[in-house]
Formats: sequence, C-alpha cells, structure tokens
Amino acid sequence: VWTSWGAEQLMRNVLKNPGFEGIEDGALVTVGAVSTNGFSDSIAWLVRPEGFWDGAAYSVRTGALAGRDGRIRRSTVQASGAVFETDETLPGLMVGDVIALRRVDDRSVPTQWWLDAQGGRITPDTTERRPDSPGRRSLHLVSTSQPVAALSYLDAIGNRAGRLLPLRGEWTLAVWARAQEEGTPMKVTLRRDGTSLFLAETVAVSRRWQRYEWKISPDDNYSTGVLELRFEVSGAGSSVWLDDAELGANGSDVFRSEVTETLRSMHPGYLRDWQGQLGDSWQNRVAGPWSRRATRYRPGNADATDFDYGLPEVLTLAASIGARPWIVLPTTMSDAEWRLAGTYLSTALRKHNFDELLIEFGNENWNDIFRPAGIQNTNALVDAATRAFSLLQSTSGHDQRIKFVIGSNMFNLKQATELATLSRGLFQIGIAPYWAQHPTLATGSAAPNPAALFADYFASYKSLEGYATTSIYEMNAHSLYGDIPDEATNSLVTGLASGTALAWQALSAMNAGVTRQSAYTLAGYDAYGAKPGSLIRLFGLTRDLATAQRFRPTGQALALLNRAIRGAAHPLQGLPGDIVGTGFESAGRWQFALASRSASSTALTISGPSTGQPTLGITFEADSPLSNNENIASVREQVIPIRIDGSNIHFELPPYGLVVLIQDSQK
Repeated sequence: VWTSWGAEQLMRNVLKNPGFEGIEDGALVTVGAVSTNGFSDSIAWLVRPEGFWDGAAYSVRTGALAGRDGRIRRSTVQASGAVFETDETLPGLMVGDVIALRRVDDRSVPTQWWLDAQGGRITPDTTERRPDSPGRRSLHLVSTSQPVAALSYLDAIGNRAGRLLPLRGEWTLAVWARAQEEGTPMKVTLRRDGTSLFLAETVAVSRRWQRYEWKISPDDNYSTGVLELRFEVSGAGSSVWLDDAELGANGSDVFRSEVTETLRSMHPGYLRDWQGQLGDSWQNRVAGPWSRRATRYRPGNADATDFDYGLPEVLTLAASIGARPWIVLPTTMSDAEWRLAGTYLSTALRKHNFDELLIEFGNENWNDIFRPAGIQNTNALVDAATRAFSLLQSTSGHDQRIKFVIGSNMFNLKQATELATLSRGLFQIGIAPYWAQHPTLATGSAAPNPAALFADYFASYKSLEGYATTSIYEMNAHSLYGDIPDEATNSLVTGLASGTALAWQALSAMNAGVTRQSAYTLAGYDAYGAKPGSLIRLFGLTRDLATAQRFRPTGQALALLNRAIRGAAHPLQGLPGDIVGTGFESAGRWQFALASRSASSTALTISGPSTGQPTLGITFEADSPLSNNENIASVREQVIPIRIDGSNIHFELPPYGLVVLIQDSQK
C-alpha cells in the first residue's frame, strides 16, 4: 500500500493524483429483491446518496444473466437499502445474483489534494490539458477576493515516528501551468512545518502551457513537521490552470530508490500487489500516473478514495528485483475487462520473462470489511471467480504460468474445502495465518501453544491436496485486540522474538507443503488498536522507508530465510518440539533454516548430506528477545561457528533464535 502521510511512501513522485484526475467508483450488489425494472441490494449499510449511481454501468457477474451489461437509469434509497432501476428489463435475474457497478466521475474536484477556495473558486476543467497529456482534465484556480491554493501534505505522522520522508540530496519539483493573462503570478512554496522554506518562488505564468521546474537541495535535518507543497494564485481575476505535477528525488526510478534497495535486500520470491483496489477498473489499473483516477469501493466522501500505483509499475518493479508478481484484480471487472487482462498479462509474461504470475480474485471475499466489493456466498464466489479466470485464460492463450488464487478464512477449513471442491482445482486456496489473534488466545482463557496450534492448521490444509494447492497471501502477528498495555505489545511485535515467530510460521507452513508465501506488509509504522487512542506497531516488516533497509526483526528474518531457500524443501526430522527446521536442496547443494521457541541455547547436529554441505552459519545477535531496531539497530546478523564431521553438521541455536546454514557464496 502507498500512503503520502505515513511510513509507506513508495513512489518517486510522492504526489498522489498528480494529474488532478477524477474518481472511479466500483462496488458489488448482492441482489436482495428483484422488480420488473431493476433490483435492490441485500445490505442497507452500503447505501450511497440518492442518485449516486444514475448512469452507472452494471455487469451481472453470476447466475443465468452472467455477462449481461447495461446502464443504471436511476438509483434511489429506501429503508431496506439501495434500489436500482435499469435501462432494460432483466428477466431471469434472481435473489442472490451478484452485479458489479461502475461509475466514473470527472466533474468533482480532485481527491488527494487540499483545495483552499475561500477567496475564489477551484474547479476541474475537461476542456484544458497540457500538450500531449494522457489525462482528461486540468485544475482551474480563479482568485476573486483572496488567494486560492492547491496543496499537498506529506509525512504527517509527526513526533512519534520522526521524519518518514526526509528530503535528501537533489529533488525536482515541477508542474505544468498556463494563465488567462500573460505573466499572471503564481506562488510556489515547499516547506516543512516549523522550519524555513525549502522553496519559495513566484513565477509569471504564460498564456501558453509550459512546464515550470525547480531543482532544490533542501536542508531537511531538523524538524519532524508536516511537509507542505502549495500552488497559490492571488489578485482579483487571476486565472491559472495546473496539470501533471511532480515532486521527487533525483536518481530514483518510478519507485523511490529506498524502496527498490530494500526489496532487493529482502530477495522476495513473490511481490503481492494489494492496495485496496477492489473498486478499480482494468483500464485504470494499467493507466499511467498522469491519467490514473482515484478509486473507491466503500461508501464515503473524498476521504474514502485512494490513489494507487499502477499494474505496469508493479510488474516492472517485480522484474527488477527478481520476484514473481502476485496481483489482486478487482471483483468488479466485467467480461470485457477480464479478456483485456488476459491479453495484457500474456504480453507482460513475455516482456519480463516471469516463470509464474499469480492472479488473486479480490481480497478476502469472506471478510465483512470488504463486503462492498466482496462475494460472501461460497457458490456465488466460485461462479464469479471461475467465469473471470476462464475469460482471462481464453485471451492469455491458456498460459500455464498464470496461476489463480482465491482467499479463504484461515480458521474455517470447511469453507476452504468447499471452495477447493467447487472450483475443481482451477485455483489455489489462499489463507492468512496471523498469530496472536485466535479467539482462544483472548484474555482470561486457556492459552494454547501457538506453534502447535498453527502446525495443526497447516497439517489440516494438506487435506485439500487433490483439490487445490494452499498458498499464504498474508502472514504476520496480529495483536490489535486484548488488554495488554500498548507498550508491552509494541515491545513484542517489534522485538527479535517476532522475527523468529515469523520464521517459525513460514518454515512450519513450508514443511506442510505451502511453498507460496507472502508476509504482510513491506512498510508501516503503526496501526490503530481496538482501545481508544491505541497505536500498535504493526504490520511493517520495515519500520519505514526513510532510508533503505530499515528492517524490523520480522523483515530481517524474512531476508535471512530467503537467502537459505533454494530448490526443494525437506522438513528436518527428529528435532525437539520447540524447534522447527527445513533443509533446501538444489543441484546437490544443501542449505538449512531453523527457528527456536526455547529460552535456552540448543546444541544441534544435522545428519544426512555428505556432499554439498553448507559452510557458513548466520543468526541474529541481540541483548534480549525484545531487542528491536526502532531507534537504533540493536538486532544484528552474527556469524556462528559450524563444525563438519563427515555427514554431520554441528552448531548451536541461540535462545528464541533463527539460524540459517548457507554456502559461503551467499555472503
């Protein structure tokens, strides 16, 4: 996920919606009632304002009319929920059928910008664009009595996290503009709250479209205040159009160099693209940044929209770091869009030479949180996903490198089994084995052994073999609930022990045959807990991306595991119950990874391979299991001695430790 305010500032151009474009709304209706000329939704809380969906496109996704497209003539609101009148009758439509809605709004002011129009007016203009712009409109600022301004705010968490987007080195600020009258002044400022200005320029805007550019080298070493970019027009009757703005560090590519360097050091096998894009269209997913619209799938105002990076960008990023793409595509796409996706992705496979590409149908359809664009009925979900994937396959040339995933509730094996059997093996079943969240871990109840708990679950999912492969789409701790004080929770989830816990989960799943795994998530300083005012330091594998490789122990553990994983995985047998381990063999060469829940050091011997043995042992050194990297790097890699005795490998596993045994060439 990409945010402009928090730790997840990913893109070189840090400005969201740089083309000042409109909004794409997408949503799913599960039919609750059918009338002679329309239908209604089954849940009232998804209601938008009266008339919101007037003129929107619809596409029936399940049932006898699956694939039927049309227009919403009128949308109204009743006590039972949203009601939709269609431009034609829909004989054969049934209660429980799923219908996707799509609405494009190019008339509203751009989201992801703050507009100060009290002294005049600020409106989008679809008749004006900079030359060769791929977008559809510009932003028109007209001053009457007082200045008007378009503003972008960045890096807004503040003192609790420090500067998450430091302006280091040389940066470029640019914007296209034109004025009604030659030489109209426009003031451009860039500052961090509480410090001197990084840039304060007044430019005389021409009547012709021009790109105005500034190179700056800010002295951004002091304040932790919010970054503010401001384009201001003043003077009665002053009129200026803006288009395609840019603010970014020189030397980065599409993503910030801190992002790509961090990812390369993690050696991820998969890179999962999940941004909340459930209401997006295919055309918008592949649009460039200047023409991409903000998207929304939940009811709400402008703050319910978001602006995402695009699919071409994430595919290029995955290729550049040697990862396989794991793409979440919206459930709201029509038949035509799924066919376009197949054509596009088959070309991308050839262009980037991926040996595998995962396509996930939405995100957690079973989860109420995603109900505005989710399908919770298992039969309807399988019908919609099967149709979508089949259409994509038909235009991809049935490329076997494309694999399909559909998410299931980790703790509901019955649901997963139903999905697997109904889908006839078409897609993998994705699960999210979060720990520290299971209901039996609630305060006041008997706490089971978490490692044994998840070992049992992973073993249970082996029962799906023959129906579907199991994959992990998200994995991390999840401790936003409960009555443990925030300080204690934060010391656990940012500590060394959580890195070992992540490794334990990954190795346990791998030993059960789950070879496709994705940890959640790249960056994130903290998240709101269940208690008022609670802030828990989840779920970032990195504390932030202010600098490269600002890993938390969970990120360090993932990077270390990925150095060990090569070729085929073999569970290690005969280990003590508080240790899990896996051997990896490729072309006769062996590497190993082991994680310990023990509070004591454990001397171990691995017996087996007599050739291709590892030559280097690595663990983490820290003062305690709660040591972290939040302010200073207290968890460091440490080489440990290993001794080879024929086919035996002797070494010591530290308390709550993670050890990998790798080839010297992996240094």
